[in-house]
Amino acid sequence: SSCESLFIKREFSKDGRNLLLKEEKEEGLTESFEYLPNSNLPVAKIVSKNDRILLREFKEYDDCHNLIGVIEDDGASLDKNNLQDVKQRKIKKIILRQESPNLHLPEWVEETYLEENIEKLLSRKHLLYDEEGRVINSLLH
Repeated sequence: SSCESLFIKREFSKDGRNLLLKEEKEEGLTESFEYLPNSNLPVAKIVSKNDRILLREFKEYDDCHNLIGVIEDDGASLDKNNLQDVKQRKIKKIILRQESPNLHLPEWVEETYLEENIEKLLSRKHLLYDEEGRVINSLLH
């Protein structure tokens, strides 16, 4: 009989939150994470292999720590504004409700992509909620 094993090395923060900072697999794939200061909210995830970045994901939050944006691409830099080697970039913008009921729940979700440094619309959804804050309808525009 044969026995297979997989080696995974993980590094966690030492700030009492024990947040996953880095995960390395024996085949060379590494995922690194950054968090909003004094929180467990991720702001960056970098997937790389042999020190070459394969995928970047950046998250943005408002002052109340509500998610308002996500950027996913295949760039080569740790800086989200650096578009070096970006072949595909998807951007999600979340516009939150500014009045009750359902204050700060997503009202609009726009997905765009980058083509020749110009954002182009993929989809735009308008979310409607019931009294308990459950999505009852998602209208594409």
